[in-house]
Amino acid sequence: MKINNKFLWLLIFFIFYAVLIIFLHKTKIALVSSLGSLGDTFGPVTALCSALAFWGVYQTLQLQKEEIARLEKEMECKEKKEKLASFENTFFHLINNLQNIIADMVFKDTVSNDSKEKGSTHFEHYSGRIVFVKYYEDLLNIIKNDENMKLLDDPKKATLHYKQVCNSFFSARTHLLAHYYRYFVSIVHFVERADISEEAKNDYFYFLKSQLSNYELIMMFYYSFCSQGKQIKMAIESHGLFTDFPINKLLSKNQVRLLADTSWK
Repeated sequence: MKINNKFLWLLIFFIFYAVLIIFLHKTKIALVSSLGSLGDTFGPVTALCSALAFWGVYQTLQLQKEEIARLEKEMECKEKKEKLASFENTFFHLINNLQNIIADMVFKDTVSNDSKEKGSTHFEHYSGRIVFVKYYEDLLNIIKNDENMKLLDDPKKATLHYKQVCNSFFSARTHLLAHYYRYFVSIVHFVERADISEEAKNDYFYFLKSQLSNYELIMMFYYSFCSQGKQIKMAIESHGLFTDFPINKLLSKNQVRLLADTSWK
C-alpha cells in the first residue's frame, strides 16, 4: 500500500515528540513549578497533536477506502473475464456443433448410367459442405427452366418471383436444411444477447461468417426469401453477414438490391 507523504511526516512528528519527552524526563528537572510551566508550554502542542492525530485517522480511512475501491475494481475485472471465458466456451461449442450438422448433411443425386440401357440410373450420395453446391445446382436448374426468367432484372417483380420459387424449393427440402438454418439463427441470437461490448460482438460475428463457405452464403441468400427465412434475413441485414459474398455466383447481380445495404457492409 502506498503511504501518503503527509501521513509520513505525521509519524516523524510523533517520534520526535516521544524523544523529546524522554529527553526531558532524563534531565531530572526538580522544580514542580518549572515542570508545570513547561507542561503549559506544551498545551498548544498537545492540541495540535490531537488535531494531527484526528487527521491521521482520516488519512488512514481514506487509504482503506482507496484500497477497497481497488479490490472492487479487480473483482469486477475478474468477473468480466470469467463471463467472457464462459461466453467463448459456449460460442465455440456452438460453432463446433454447426460443423457437425454440416458434416451429417446428405444429398442424394440421381445420375444416369453410361450404359446403352434406356432409363438406367443410379444414386450418388454426397455429404458435408458439398451438399450446398448440389442444392445450388438444383436451384439454378429450376430457375433456368422457369419461364419467368426475364423478370430477374426487375427488382420488384424479382422479389415476388423469388419468394415463390424459394418457398417451393426450400419447402420441399425442409427436412434436409431447416435444422441447419435454425441452428445458425440460434448462434446469432446467442451473440446478440451476450453481456459483452458491441465491438466484441462484431468480432464474434466476423468469426461466425468466416466459417461459412461460398455456397453456404449463396443458399442462405435464397433461403432468406422463403417464408421460413425471415430470421435469417434479419440476421444478414443486422450484422453484415455478406461482406465477403461471392456476388458472381448469384443468378443475377441485380439481386443484391433485394437485401438492405447493411447486408453487404
